[in-house]
Amino acid sequence: MDAQAAPASVLQLSVFTAVKSIPRPERYADFPVTVRLVAPGKEQTVRAPIDIVAAIDTSRSVNDDQKLEKEKAALALLVDMLLPGDRLAVVPFDDECVAKVEEELVVMSAQGKEKALSTVKNEIGDGTRLSQPLERAELILAHRKEEKRARAGLIILLSDGEDTNIMKDKEWTRTSDSVLAKPPYPVHTFGFGFSKYKADTMGYIAKRTNGTYTDVEGAGGKDKFAATFAGLVTKASSQPFSAVGVGAELAAVHPGVSLVRIDSGGRKASISSDARSGTIDIDAMKAGETAEFTVYLDVPEGDADVEAITTEVMSVSGVYTQDWDGERVKLGPSVVSVERPVPPPPETDCTCKELDLIEERLKYWCKVKSDLVAMYEKAEAVAVGGGDCKCNCEVTAALRESSFESVNRAMHHDIYIAVVHALRLRLCGTVTATEHGCDGDKAVTTTDAA
Repeated sequence: MDAQAAPASVLQLSVFTAVKSIPRPERYADFPVTVRLVAPGKEQTVRAPIDIVAAIDTSRSVNDDQKLEKEKAALALLVDMLLPGDRLAVVPFDDECVAKVEEELVVMSAQGKEKALSTVKNEIGDGTRLSQPLERAELILAHRKEEKRARAGLIILLSDGEDTNIMKDKEWTRTSDSVLAKPPYPVHTFGFGFSKYKADTMGYIAKRTNGTYTDVEGAGGKDKFAATFAGLVTKASSQPFSAVGVGAELAAVHPGVSLVRIDSGGRKASISSDARSGTIDIDAMKAGETAEFTVYLDVPEGDADVEAITTEVMSVSGVYTQDWDGERVKLGPSVVSVERPVPPPPETDCTCKELDLIEERLKYWCKVKSDLVAMYEKAEAVAVGGGDCKCNCEVTAALRESSFESVNRAMHHDIYIAVVHALRLRLCGTVTATEHGCDGDKAVTTTDAA
């Protein structure tokens, strides 16, 4: 019977055998089990962790029309959509960045999400200057540790765009080494409120940084924000499957089963000294790849006193490291089993002929006796009609008794001969005829003599 690994893993493990059944009294010294690992195709991408910096406008202008509340609601939606491996830094700002120290990227655990949401206070600041939070956001991503720089990075700006100065070059090149001179990360802007400058300023920022601008004011704004943000994350973080450290572990399940050899296709494989377990080092796998190998087992005779007709022979488990996030994933175990049926008793060519022969003779003698009874009943009726009833009836009764005795003797002898012949047919169906005297006339003579 085949087994399938749990579908939680992106890499799929399956174990199967072409041999579905082994008769219980038999041993299978080279029982083949195929183990297969299949990576998803290139069209089925995986979601890698991502780093996001969200700049939130808390200036005086967002105090109107509940814009700050709408921004905080959007931030809560953003936080809820992030996975535990993602990281987020929140940068509140008015005419300067509100925080006095540089914000850190926080892992989106339950505690991390709570911390991110508490970053934006209800205090309203002064004017709006968009260049400062943009520069801070760019630096947060640029200053990541080297091992994290390979992760995708996004900057999200939530504002009403009340800062037309951002459309002047001097805001982008305030210093000779300003990161805004050539922004390394795109800024995706979301406009709140009905400011007449919103589309101009927020659109300008998006265009200058190769980002996008989305107006989320009005009906359906929340859903529009969620859909746009989800699309940005998917586009930035999706990548083909890749794994390293891929390995398979083999273990015999039935106490009498042992591993004979492993056809690993050139991969490094080993069997333990007691032949009860083994390993295969597959190393790395990429999208669309399949690793397949065959393990040969020595399966002993089945246990005659065990009622179960299925025997588990080997289990296979696996492990690999997801290349996109470093997470170690376990596979299986998957167990392969085989049916061990009890063989049926040997069949003969004369399974029913013996009983048919005896039944045929019984039917014949039942008819003879029935006809005999009818004949004497008729004779007695004639005797009564002739007038000399007493004499005729006594003669008829004597003849009737004598006839039935003769018929019974003949019937008993005939049935005996039929039984002997039926036994001879059965014996001759399983062994040679000469072993039981079933050799033509000689056999009949011997039986008749008996």
